[in-house]
Amino acid sequence: VTLGDQISVKEKVSVKAGKTKKKAMGLVLPPELKGTKVTYSSSDKKIVKISKKGTVTAVKKGKAKITVKVTLPDGTVKKYVTTVTVK
Repeated sequence: VTLGDQISVKEKVSVKAGKTKKKAMGLVLPPELKGTKVTYSSSDKKIVKISKKGTVTAVKKGKAKITVKVTLPDGTVKKYVTTVTVK
């Protein structure tokens, strides 16, 4: 099992419009990867915004995908996608 295989992220998250949710992606890194570079991006910032620390802000009703990129110590980048539904 590689370090990349030990990373987990929720596949789906639901947030009410106008609300924020810290650590909504449920990102879990093994202890060996603490301090690893993690970046987040939203497929539609008009529906969901995401901070550099992974806090989701639900802007308006709809669905968007949040991509979580984790850079492993060897330089490999692992991508994980969470679908966020804003109600």
